[in-house]
Amino acid sequence: MMSLREILFRWVYIVIGLFLFLFLGLMFIDSPSFKQFTWVCYAFFVSMSLVMFFILKLANSQQPSISLTSVVLLLLGIRFLTSASFIVLYILFFHKGDNYFIVPFFVMYGIFTIFESIYLQKYCNYLEKSTS
Repeated sequence: MMSLREILFRWVYIVIGLFLFLFLGLMFIDSPSFKQFTWVCYAFFVSMSLVMFFILKLANSQQPSISLTSVVLLLLGIRFLTSASFIVLYILFFHKGDNYFIVPFFVMYGIFTIFESIYLQKYCNYLEKSTS
């Protein structure tokens, strides 16, 4: 059982750790478009995570009787569709060269998806136990 404050502290650790990993890893890459896309992906996933936390908190305050697990799964599905549209728009309008740009996207997608699915479920369990 974890409160939202504990989850956000852990989320900040993940975000800072990923930032440092990307910063140090991108020092050895010479492609400016690859670096730019990586940082745009990073900003995209950080902002999507914050929106998901806010929507879950808002859903619980508006309707505490709804199943929060279904809200989490709905938010993860919406994030998947948003991520897919993000990649399609990038390929259509900005893609030049090789296909290595997809590697940091999927790494960050996997990290944020695993973190959000585990910790948002823990937060849902915390809210369900605290309301009953």
